[in-house]
Amino acid sequence: MKLIEYGFLFITAGICLLISCLDLAGMLDSNSWIVARIPSLTLLAIGSVAGYLILERRGKLNDIAASLSSNHSEMLRLISESTSSTIQSLDGVEIISFHSDADGFLYLSNRLQTARKVDDIAYV
Repeated sequence: MKLIEYGFLFITAGICLLISCLDLAGMLDSNSWIVARIPSLTLLAIGSVAGYLILERRGKLNDIAASLSSNHSEMLRLISESTSSTIQSLDGVEIISFHSDADGFLYLSNRLQTARKVDDIAYV
């Protein structure tokens, strides 16, 4: 597929270059049919190149998305291992995890209401 795309782009660029050089040299002035269509040919060439670039970018974005989704579970595993090793290195620290933000806020609210003294609140 890439070979076809590059071939199409190369042929389009070659035709554009040929038409531009012939027009600059004045060799197309004798053929009124081509002279009248040079703006249309130019737009066709620009549209072809723009279309190729759009398709190429879309393909690259799809490749990046596929790469991220395939590496997602590996990244989560590494983060989990890193967090676990950090927690294990802390002695005497209690870690509580919640299933939802509402549960966490409810716990925090209850703890603050029953506290005798609050030195610092760091909520992440």
